[in-house]
Amino acid sequence: MSSACQISLSPTLAKQTGCVRSFGAQGKVQSVLPTTDRTYEIEWVETTRDLYGTVTQKAHWKDSATIAMNAPSDEATARVNPLGIYVTNASWTKLL
Repeated sequence: MSSACQISLSPTLAKQTGCVRSFGAQGKVQSVLPTTDRTYEIEWVETTRDLYGTVTQKAHWKDSATIAMNAPSDEATARVNPLGIYVTNASWTKLL
C-alpha cells in the first residue's frame, strides 16, 4: 500500500486515487444442514460493497464444519462459550 493510500481519509479521495476498492463484506447464511451428528454443511453468500454502499462483488461459499461439545467447567468459560460448542475442523470453498 502506498503512503497516499495510508493517509487517505476521505471516501471521495480514496475512490479517485483507487486506494480503496471495497469497504466491507457481509455474509448471509443460506442453509445449515447436518451431514452427521457432529458435521454440518453450511452455504452462504458474501456481498462486498464499496464506500458508497454499491455492491462490488457477490460470492457463494460452502463449508463443511465439524464440532465438539464440551460443557463449560468454570464461570469464565461459561461467559465466553455458554453452550460449549467448538469448531474442531472447517473446510470451505468458493462456489462457481
